[in-house]
Amino acid sequence: MHREQIKAMALANGFKLKQQPDGSEDLNPYVYEFADALVEPLQAELERLQHLLLEKFKEWQIDSGEWDEVEWLERVQVTLFGKEQPEEQAKEVQS
Repeated sequence: MHREQIKAMALANGFKLKQQPDGSEDLNPYVYEFADALVEPLQAELERLQHLLLEKFKEWQIDSGEWDEVEWLERVQVTLFGKEQPEEQAKEVQS
């Protein structure tokens, strides 16, 4: 998650901005650290499941002689998340 996403979600759920040592108003650093700690294992599990699904579909598609990994990744993304995956994440999944 991006810092601005965390900030928006935290503010929407009752967190308050606090004055930081540099004089700016922001969430305390531990809020961002906590959000990262929550997301990290979920992201790892998502990547594990995507890899597992990719391998299973490769088996099925290779057996049928029709395999287009890029097209398949796009279809899976739309199916699972209802939208296309940001390009940098799609490249990570392919590697």
